[in-house]
Amino acid sequence: MNNICTPATAARLKAAGFPQPDPAPGQFWYIEGALYMVRTSVPAGRYKDFMLSRLNSGYDAFVKEERFSGLVFAPGVADLLRELPGYDIGYYTAVEGKPVFIAFDDNGEKAAEGKSPAEVLAAAWLELHEGK
Repeated sequence: MNNICTPATAARLKAAGFPQPDPAPGQFWYIEGALYMVRTSVPAGRYKDFMLSRLNSGYDAFVKEERFSGLVFAPGVADLLRELPGYDIGYYTAVEGKPVFIAFDDNGEKAAEGKSPAEVLAAAWLELHEGK
């Protein structure tokens, strides 16, 4: 799945301050490196419980809303572009004979390139924010 970040990249994004949204159905989150999709929310007293399905396993988990701070959001291309105003990404098939995704900054300069659009955009975001 190359339209969301890997667990390692998602963890770097979180550590560098990438927004961790309120949980909602359809989002992807990492729990100890395993990818889960939020399926639904269920009211449970003061907090909501969220039902998450672990991808490729058939395993479901219920997570309380207040526990999401310990999880890692797995941003997709749309999430990353929202946090990179003015940036663009393109897919090119003739760069050095290999297909590649290239992110361009708001000046039209190449910001990052690679095989996964989410990883390319994450690299561009991290270049701007990591260690700052």
